[in-house]
Amino acid sequence: MQSKFILPAAILVLSLYACTKQNDDSRKPIIDYATYGYVSNWKEIESKTGTTNWVQISNGNTFSIFSNSVDLTVQPISGEYLYKGVNQRINIDSSGFIQQTDNQFSFISRGFKDTTVLKYQIIGDSLLVINDQIKYRKVR
Repeated sequence: MQSKFILPAAILVLSLYACTKQNDDSRKPIIDYATYGYVSNWKEIESKTGTTNWVQISNGNTFSIFSNSVDLTVQPISGEYLYKGVNQRINIDSSGFIQQTDNQFSFISRGFKDTTVLKYQIIGDSLLVINDQIKYRKVR
């Protein structure tokens, strides 16, 4: 008689456990597109170390800025960023907040624990150079 109840009880317990199990979406970045209104996408195209020449990057990472302006020459820019990939030369989280002052970007982690400040330069209307080490081309 006990065996009749063990299997249904086990199924019930597993079902209840499955219902309480939730995906942890707290680590996924949520960008409020309506707040910022503009997005500019950049793709890594070249890098260099020290005084060496620029070296092409064949499959560069993508860097997106969600901000209050599409034009990075208009200051100050504030918003959020997504950085798909890892590059030791700029060493920032994959997402967070961004603030622009003069010729510097402040990358602020989502937990507000770390801030990385990097210098940048805009060349023409489609090139962005960060820390004179990574060159990006604007993706249209």
